[in-house]
Amino acid sequence: MLADSNELIERHIRRGGSLLAVLHAIQDELGYVPPAAVAPLARALNLSRAEVHGVITYYHHFRTQPAAPVTVQLCRAEACRSMGTEALAQHIEAHTGCRFDAGHP
Repeated sequence: MLADSNELIERHIRRGGSLLAVLHAIQDELGYVPPAAVAPLARALNLSRAEVHGVITYYHHFRTQPAAPVTVQLCRAEACRSMGTEALAQHIEAHTGCRFDAGHP
């Protein structure tokens, strides 16, 4: 995977890609952003590893591990809750055994 991500980094940097553009390209092709891609990406864009890591962890869209075979996303903002998504969330949890907030404190 590191060779794949290094090739993606080089290809997108040459096109003038920004950090976000390169991260999206890596994730689109590999399914996630491997942690081993952070240092080469930081070097290529003259950023610190902390800056690259910070962007990856700030945006919930980016993953550092392959995604599960099935992903369910459900809007739980106030406007969506007013339309009944909490009942839908409870139904999904009851029928799948998964919990939406299981990974959060």
